[in-house]
Amino acid sequence: MEGWIKVKREGPLGGWQRKMLVLRSTGLLLFNDENRSGGCSNAFGLEIVSSIARKKGTCVEVKFQDSSSCEWDLGSSQSVDKWIAAIETALIRCRRMTLDIRPREITEEVLKSSWD
Repeated sequence: MEGWIKVKREGPLGGWQRKMLVLRSTGLLLFNDENRSGGCSNAFGLEIVSSIARKKGTCVEVKFQDSSSCEWDLGSSQSVDKWIAAIETALIRCRRMTLDIRPREITEEVLKSSWD
């Protein structure tokens, strides 16, 4: 999924900056232009995203595992609903993959079965 959004900039310059948001199976990418010729300006691995929630109007807040966050204006209520659903689904898939690759707990039963 991809589309144009506005990203709220922090600091003395503040304001909103137009970016191309691209959702991939492992992360969120922000580009400065549609052709992606300027390269990726920001990348967020889904494993560090803790939540996405609707704010006022067409804005959402993306929270990260380190307690930082960013605010995006997605342009319309329909876009907000689609992006939240897509990102939450991707987060669930990412967390399932993380759980699936954890090493098995070694118990006496596992040790016995490996010797048979």
